[in-house]
Amino acid sequence: MKIKTIQAVNAYNIIKDLKVANLNEDDIISLWNNIKLLRPVSDEYTKSVEEAKKSLQNDEYNAMVQRVRVAQDRENKVKEGTYTMTEDDLKDTKEINDYFAEFNKKGNEYFKTLEDAEIDIDIKQISDKELIKVIKENDNVFDTMLKLDFMIKQSV
Repeated sequence: MKIKTIQAVNAYNIIKDLKVANLNEDDIISLWNNIKLLRPVSDEYTKSVEEAKKSLQNDEYNAMVQRVRVAQDRENKVKEGTYTMTEDDLKDTKEINDYFAEFNKKGNEYFKTLEDAEIDIDIKQISDKELIKVIKENDNVFDTMLKLDFMIKQSV
């Protein structure tokens, strides 16, 4: 079965914490097998995200973070009435905002690429009735079911 990486990550994060005492043994085994299949995908995704964040936070990024702190201090002084913004201050704020808008855009594009990458995985499906039991038992909502939709075997 082909699914997006983010589907695998979301499903892993849900099913690894499920209470399964009321499930039938076949579906418990299916969930256990799915956890074993999904964990490496989730771990690799998490590692890639962390590495990307570190690589994006270079010297230029650190300098911009420092400029943000100075700009925030300036804005606090303006609010207190002890400082008046200058044209240079406004220009600095615009440059900071533009930098972080572009930074976020690049980061979001990269993360979207990671999330949307398709993987081929042999998911063991569980019956919808059994999944409803476990969802109820774990106080989950329908959003949880939507995230697990690809591993649900529909009853006839």
